Amino acid sequence: MSKLKLKKPEIKSQFKTRKSKSGSYSVLLTVIVIAIAVIVNLVVAELPSKYTNVDLSPNKMYSIGDETKNVVKNLNTDVKIYVLAAEESADGTISELLNRYKDLSDHISVEYVDPVLSPGFASNYGETSIASNSLIVESEKRHKVVSYNDIYVVDYSSYYSTGTTEENFDGEGQLTSAIAYVTSETLPMVYSITGHGESSLGTVASDVALKQNVEVKDLNLLSEGAVPEDADAVLIYAPTSDYSSDEADMLISYLEAGGAAFIMTNYTTEDMTNFNRILDNYGVSLSQGVVVEGDQSAYYMDPLTILPTVNSHDITSDIKSGQTPILILNAQAVNKNETVRSTVTIKDLLTTSDSSYEKTPVDGKLTTYEKEDGDRTGSFPVAVAISEDLGDGNTTQIVLCTSAWLLQDTLLSQFNISNTDLFANSLGWMCEQESTVNIPVKSTSIEYIMVPAAQVNLWSSVCIIILPAALLIAGLIIWLWRRKK
Repeated sequence: MSKLKLKKPEIKSQFKTRKSKSGSYSVLLTVIVIAIAVIVNLVVAELPSKYTNVDLSPNKMYSIGDETKNVVKNLNTDVKIYVLAAEESADGTISELLNRYKDLSDHISVEYVDPVLSPGFASNYGETSIASNSLIVESEKRHKVVSYNDIYVVDYSSYYSTGTTEENFDGEGQLTSAIAYVTSETLPMVYSITGHGESSLGTVASDVALKQNVEVKDLNLLSEGAVPEDADAVLIYAPTSDYSSDEADMLISYLEAGGAAFIMTNYTTEDMTNFNRILDNYGVSLSQGVVVEGDQSAYYMDPLTILPTVNSHDITSDIKSGQTPILILNAQAVNKNETVRSTVTIKDLLTTSDSSYEKTPVDGKLTTYEKEDGDRTGSFPVAVAISEDLGDGNTTQIVLCTSAWLLQDTLLSQFNISNTDLFANSLGWMCEQESTVNIPVKSTSIEYIMVPAAQVNLWSSVCIIILPAALLIAGLIIWLWRRKK
């Protein structure tokens, strides 16, 4: 049988037909689409994770706040973050958060270290036993270990009332604090004065100081004989008995040399002559009464639990612009002396409303909250910031708050308030820190949508009955219409 052969002109003509041209266009279009898809994927892969992974979590678990951005974007030294886990098995939330940090600064790099393959790695940093997914943050200055158990924190505050606990995510707070710690030129030291019945910082306030990378040590002035030279500030937390004359002189000498102090007081009937001498040296004194708030919108539950007005100052700038209030109890008014050195400046931080008045307790207790004849009235300062310019760039800085409840755990754990912000910002102001770190934890609890029963019934009817019926009717109409054609 003879073979059929196509002549060359016939072969060429096959590719000139409409069918062949259409096929060629399809192939070309497919190649172009694939090329575009590859290029788009390559471009998207290089985009920062904040653009490719949108944070839709209800508590913004992966989002980074302004405090972190301020710390990270101002880095001028390299920071290495080691994750003690294999990359493929690392905690996804932590990994995503680290990607956000890397996107903010080229000075940050992340390396995953598998503890199974490198069992002795953590021991190089003085850690013999550390949980998987813990972090080691390191710079040329120093390093800091962030335990996985400090990133995920269990809150027991409601356990005794509800029998439940809440897990919180503190990844951003711990990580930003660690970065600030390893890159700071100096680390602040605050001495807490003891020996006069002072309170100690509670768990919440201590955590705030720790995140600020501020070390707090107890100091007995009679034992030491003076405030140590490495003190950036002293903490005086509601003494219940008076200082000796020598102790008052030590503190005055320290402050007059450019020291700083965060002072909280409680109403007391004790004679506090020497303690008051410290305050008087800077133009203020404590009123002998307790402030009662007369404006119902300016207190919570009772008129001694005050929601004070926040006034403008470097300490309060972010608090004043926010929506979270400050809450204090049993406050005293701060009186300003008629005469004070011209170098001393006193600015109100917190004040009560014009409707407030002052009452003097009898035997340490108020017999009534009602305003009576003779009660002093008006807006009272209950927290002030005092500074004195000593020349040559040297400044004395004092924060005085007349309510020791400001930092009580029982208050801080029950209410969403800005008390810790005031404390953190005060530490930053006194210790002259460039940036403060007071980032709240984020709850990992699932927030359920509460839908009323009426709405449940309505949407059930829509989804189960109305929509299927509408689709069935539409399909029937189309079928009948096509049948008639």
